Amino acid sequence: MWNGYEGKYFEGRDFYDWGLDLDLQEIHGKFKNEIETLAIYSSSIIKSNNILPIDILNKNEKELLERMIHNLTKREISDIYNIYDYKIAKKQYPKFKEITKGLRLNEFSFMQAKTFSNMRVNFNNIHYKMILTHLCTILDECLSGFIKAIAMYYNGIVENINIRTNITDIEKIENRTDMREYFIDNALKYEKNFSGVIEKTKFLLNKYCSDKKYDYSKILCLKVERDCIIHRNGKYDKKAMQLLGKLAKENEEIILNDKKIRTYISESIKLIDFLEEELNDYYFKDFKVPPLKSTLSELE
Repeated sequence: MWNGYEGKYFEGRDFYDWGLDLDLQEIHGKFKNEIETLAIYSSSIIKSNNILPIDILNKNEKELLERMIHNLTKREISDIYNIYDYKIAKKQYPKFKEITKGLRLNEFSFMQAKTFSNMRVNFNNIHYKMILTHLCTILDECLSGFIKAIAMYYNGIVENINIRTNITDIEKIENRTDMREYFIDNALKYEKNFSGVIEKTKFLLNKYCSDKKYDYSKILCLKVERDCIIHRNGKYDKKAMQLLGKLAKENEEIILNDKKIRTYISESIKLIDFLEEELNDYYFKDFKVPPLKSTLSELE
């Protein structure tokens, strides 16, 4: 266990400002702040009326825009966008014909509504992809923070891990704490058990929560969809099918919406809350102050 104040990791701390419990609390707090900011940002952008300049549309065009967004799929909107005669669009898409009932439209109104609806669904899709990938980054950084904080105080978590290094880097290190941090950072970069959100999640659950089953299936979905968005142009691949089973079909486009994003955010918070509590129980269960009621009853 670490018992000194040397090194960059502890720089600027005083006697009362170090300890694994405080580090875990700080990492958890940073995670909560970042994820709450992300949730507020996402919600405000989606609800904003200023995303597109819809003020140039008349009442009928605005109404058709809203009906198309809420009743047609992204594929249907994209197909209709490529049709230049709204009479043909009605003929080819009965759903479109149904949602135009009661509206006074002409070719120009149709062009306006289809253009804005296509822009809206594509904007939402891009927005949700950005939110999902950033959420995965925030979660990964928090999990890495937990692992690093534990390793800075306790040897056992990374003592048998091999790392990549070179003599030049080693020669620049001035003390044992910086050496420890160097090895930990290196392990987080190259050790396969720490290679991503799922690997880090499984590592922490297996090591500190082995007696409690935790369902991280939605976190797995989050990570798989993130990888497919980044590396497979937003479509499920064979690896995704293997990991998600019936939830994914090869070459099928990943569909993101507000409900799914809110679920992923909620599940991420739930996981980190659970892990912090379990880590504190593991390392500090013998130092907990008993409830006041129990203490008073014992005195009686």
